[in-house]
This record gives sequence, structure tokens and C-alpha cells, in this order.
Amino acid sequence: MQSVPVLKDVQVEVERIVVPRVGVRWQGCLMVRYESSRLCLLMPASIARWLAPGEKLVLKLLREPDHVDGIDIAERDSFLLWRLWEGERIQVWPPWRKEVRLVRSDPVRGKPVYEYVIVAREAVFEEDYQEIVALEQYHYASKEEIVAIWKCPICGKYFQSNVQPSCPEDG
Repeated sequence: MQSVPVLKDVQVEVERIVVPRVGVRWQGCLMVRYESSRLCLLMPASIARWLAPGEKLVLKLLREPDHVDGIDIAERDSFLLWRLWEGERIQVWPPWRKEVRLVRSDPVRGKPVYEYVIVAREAVFEEDYQEIVALEQYHYASKEEIVAIWKCPICGKYFQSNVQPSCPEDG
């Protein structure tokens, strides 16, 4: 079986998107094929869903994938991935991110006093989605009016809350 070369851009084909049926949908796997080998690229299911089976991508492994139970698995920080669109590469992984710094200086001496650092990026982690929901609910709901019912994916108990609560039993 031909393994995917490391530190080389190769064309792969999306075989399938693996999304857990229950629970955490931000944990996912994009299963790709390179020649006769298969590789699971770990990424949030929300991002893996941007792609479709049969789609051609460009992959660059940054290190050897882990081999678990007969499957090669590339962790989130071990690869770069691009989609091909009208002859151009569009980066899929890692997700878009930009950092901007604004230095504030003393008006008299002209020396830096402090700085702001703003990081804008694509939502990737569970906490990112929870913060987005909390921000949206802040604008649309109030503590007096509960607009959502949440279900714990572990124990199945329901909770009324405008933002996703932590289950008292399962965290």
C-alpha cells in the first residue's frame, strides 16, 4: 500500500465525511484516498461538511500520520489542505485566521504604553460555537424569556436556557 508522502503536495480524493450521529458534531474526520491508501484527516465535522465525496483536494502532510487499528490518522496540526476552484487553491485547513496588533503610544514621549491584539478566526472548537450562540442569544433573548431547550448528549436530560448549559451530572 502506497502511503501519503510527507512534506509534499499531493492530490487526494474525498472518500467520505465521518460525522458522529449523536453528541459532538465538531469532532469529525475527512476520509481521503491517495492512490491505494486511505487517510483520516481529523477536523471539525462542520468544516468537513464543506466538502463532498469524489471532490479532489491538495494535501500536504507536515509529519507522518498515526497508525491506529489499521487506519492512518492525521491530527489537526499535522496537515494543510486546499480545495481546487477554477484552477486556484483555496485553503480549507487550517481555517482562516488573522492577527492584528494596534500599539498605543504615550502622546508626550512617543513610546509604546500598551497594545491591543485582536485575533479573528473561523470557529473550530465546541467553545467557539457556544460563544457564538451566547452572543446571538444576548441580542435576541432575555433572562425573563427562555427561548431554548437543551438536551445533554450524555444523560439525555433536558434544560431550559438561552445558552447551552453545563449538565450538573455530566459537566
